[in-house]
Amino acid sequence: MDECFDALIEIDLDTGDRRSLASFFSLSAVAWDSNSHRVLVVESGSEPGLATLDPDSGARIELSNASIGAGPLDYPEAIAWDPKSRSALVIDDGLNALLAIDPVSGDRVIVSRWLDYLAPAPWGHSMPRLERRPRLPVTPAPLQSRAAITQ
Repeated sequence: MDECFDALIEIDLDTGDRRSLASFFSLSAVAWDSNSHRVLVVESGSEPGLATLDPDSGARIELSNASIGAGPLDYPEAIAWDPKSRSALVIDDGLNALLAIDPVSGDRVIVSRWLDYLAPAPWGHSMPRLERRPRLPVTPAPLQSRAAITQ
C-alpha cells in the first residue's frame, strides 16, 4: 500500500520490481480475504467504502458504499478479515465504531461502539474529540482502624 499515491503496489520479492495493481481516491487500509483469496480495501474521504481487488488481474469490484448495502458508514480507517463470520471488520473513525460488513450484500452493522471521553481510540491514534467532561478532584475517605470497625 502506497499512501502517498493512494495505490496498491505489488513487489516481486526476487527482483524488487514494483507494479501498481490499482489506484484509489483515498486508500485507508488493506486486508486479505483468506476465504475467497482476494484483497479487500477500504477507502475514506468523500467516497468511503469497501472494495475487492483481484491480485492477478487488478479488477476492482465495489462491495459496500453509499449506493451498495445498508447501514452506517462514515470514515473507515482500518480493516481485518474474519474468516469465521466471513465478514470484513472495519474501524469507522467517524462513527467511533467497529463495523461488520457483509461482502456479499454490502450491508453494515455496528458490532461495538465507544465514546471518546470514556476510552482512547483502540488503534492508537487520536480521533476527533468530543467535549470532555471536567474531572472532579477525588479525596479518599480516611481509613478506619480494624478495631474501630469491629466495635
